[in-house]
Amino acid sequence: MSLSVLTKPIGLISKVLMAKYFGAGAQYDAYLISFFLVNFLANTLTRVFTAVAIPYITELRSQESGERIFRLMNAALIMFMAPMVAYSIFLLTRGNLAVRLIVPNAASDTKALATQMLLLMAVPGLITVFIGVINSVLNLNKAHRLPAAMPIINSMTMLLVLIAGHKSWGIWALPIAYSISMVIRGSVGLGYALYRGHFRIARPLAPKGFRRELWSRSWMVLVSSAILAVNHFMDKFFASGLAPGSISSIAYSATLVDFGCQIFQLSLVAVMFTQMSELIAAERMAECGAYIQLNTRKLAKLVVPVSIAISLASFEIVGVLFQRDAFTTEDSVRTASALSMYMLGMPALLINLIAARVFHSLKLLKLKIWLAVQYIGTNVLGNFFLVGPLKVMGLAISSTLAINIHLGLSIFLLYRQNRQLRMREISITMFRHYLLGLVTILLFRLMGLGDFFSSHLVNSGAKWELIIAGTAKGLSVLVIFFLLHLLQKRTFAIRSHKC
Repeated sequence: MSLSVLTKPIGLISKVLMAKYFGAGAQYDAYLISFFLVNFLANTLTRVFTAVAIPYITELRSQESGERIFRLMNAALIMFMAPMVAYSIFLLTRGNLAVRLIVPNAASDTKALATQMLLLMAVPGLITVFIGVINSVLNLNKAHRLPAAMPIINSMTMLLVLIAGHKSWGIWALPIAYSISMVIRGSVGLGYALYRGHFRIARPLAPKGFRRELWSRSWMVLVSSAILAVNHFMDKFFASGLAPGSISSIAYSATLVDFGCQIFQLSLVAVMFTQMSELIAAERMAECGAYIQLNTRKLAKLVVPVSIAISLASFEIVGVLFQRDAFTTEDSVRTASALSMYMLGMPALLINLIAARVFHSLKLLKLKIWLAVQYIGTNVLGNFFLVGPLKVMGLAISSTLAINIHLGLSIFLLYRQNRQLRMREISITMFRHYLLGLVTILLFRLMGLGDFFSSHLVNSGAKWELIIAGTAKGLSVLVIFFLLHLLQKRTFAIRSHKC
């Protein structure tokens, strides 16, 4: 855990350097397009293997001998590697077609560069599935240290190659760093697994019914993972018709949202998951509902004001972190506008993690798939109407609306499934905190605090001025929110006393 915590900070440092070296323009757009094309199928297959093949192999271990288990595992590996091999060949031979499908409206130079990058990244992309399989096998055998270290190996490799090669290779330092990272992680993972005896090179064995059983267990997870990939595809599809650098701006703002989510996820949400799963498995639904309500209240009390503070100080945050050298003022404004809207969706994003875990614990996977379809449909519809007039901000607003609607429907369906989970009370808790957040934003705007701090604290645009102005905005939001929260508690206490 201690190693994995470092991944996001190192990734943020890499993003700061990418902004400095390459800005938010057509070249970085091209890398993001090729990176998505190489990884979306690999990530989907890895997710399915971890969720389905590993539990199935675990069941077979109690019935089969050691050598036979290795042969079955290798057969499963080939089943999951085969589509990735075919897809990599497609990218190598028809990469231009894949790029045109993803970003049909992008500039011709951007599409040409993305196609060239695919030639370098497609083969190393094959290793992504293999790394995922090796990590799953090591975790199955309780060898957790190396899988936990893999993300930081990747982050450090990307950072070091970026620093060493950006002058010589330019934007090509990124696909080169990606390829080197895949080779290092794949080699280290395979060598360690062979050394520890957790993986063996043996002739694959797929007895009758083996493939059918794997498919019957896999299709539902495969569909839900594919839907998630489609959502990332749609963002790039709609952004391709905007100004060059729009895809880059989305990526920079998403990095900050992910960083914020990780802090709260590690501090509270991850701790909840184990307790929730145990209570649901023991069918102690009322106790589980009370536990979820208590922690949802804690989470909302922290996340709602923090997300609003970051949203209203987004220009200063982007200016301090990214605006230097190749990252222009125009890039900063575009990225800040996206960040300000994406941050407003962070509370729903985090609380939806809790709802998703409840769905999985209750084995309501089909229902979860339909909810994923709703999320995609809402996002696409929002993009269709908002991207034209609002550009990148329209993409962010659409995503924020989609995740909040998704959360609302998830809570409603869980309420219909089991009343003991106290989803009605949880929805009331969320509504109250959202209302406090809305009033906080209105008061901040009506009092003109944003303009006041920007005009009085920022003169030359120096980094220290932006830090002071951003801090002042953030603290003002937190003070307003918690004063409103105290007022609300006081009002409820008076009403309760009168009753």
